[in-house]
Amino acid sequence: MKLWILAQGDEATDPEKLIVVRAETEEKARQLASEIRGHLEAPQIHWLEPSLAICLELPIEGKEEVIFKLPKDKTTS
Repeated sequence: MKLWILAQGDEATDPEKLIVVRAETEEKARQLASEIRGHLEAPQIHWLEPSLAICLELPIEGKEEVIFKLPKDKTTS
């Protein structure tokens, strides 16, 4: 399995608009994100569309390091 981080369009720095998913493929990660967000709000098919939501694989192997950090102004509001 792989870890994926998904964000809606230009809202990649809004912690409430981020989803981290464990899935084998990007397609499955997008599907899971769509399903969970659909339970919280209206159906969220935009998670399936690469032009509307980013989906990046998070590295699992490697040295100890920060691999994702929100900008300071977004984490303190």
